Amino acid sequence: MMSPGDTTRVDFGSLEEVIVNGMNGGAGEMSVRMFHDGRHRIIETRMPPGSSIGDHLQTTGDDVNFVVEGTGTAFCDGTEETLRPGTCHVCPIGSRHSIINTGSTDLVLWTVIVYEVEREGDARHPTDPEENRSIRQGISADELVER
Repeated sequence: MMSPGDTTRVDFGSLEEVIVNGMNGGAGEMSVRMFHDGRHRIIETRMPPGSSIGDHLQTTGDDVNFVVEGTGTAFCDGTEETLRPGTCHVCPIGSRHSIINTGSTDLVLWTVIVYEVEREGDARHPTDPEENRSIRQGISADELVER
């Protein structure tokens, strides 16, 4: 486990590639390379055209999906988001989401799972879909705590 001041380098090319069929009940197969050290989970997912990650409840932490290549659509708590290189789809813990490759080339995502850490005085992640929608619309955590 890392300590403050430690650094790590993730080289996806050196990680084992795993082929996953129908991830979370989705369509097709995709390749996944995952770095996981018990504290951090960083994943490269390569989704061929027409494949999808099925609708599922986000239970382990916030999913932060950065689009490296390709195009697609994400659905999070009923909100549709267009994915293209340089965009980031964030699905907070407690939300439901799915991702579909709608393009003609592979959709490549780098995903970081941000685990919830409880510390005295920290706000907990909301599990209400309306509150999660507020997070995606740019309302600060402080504003959520005041509600």
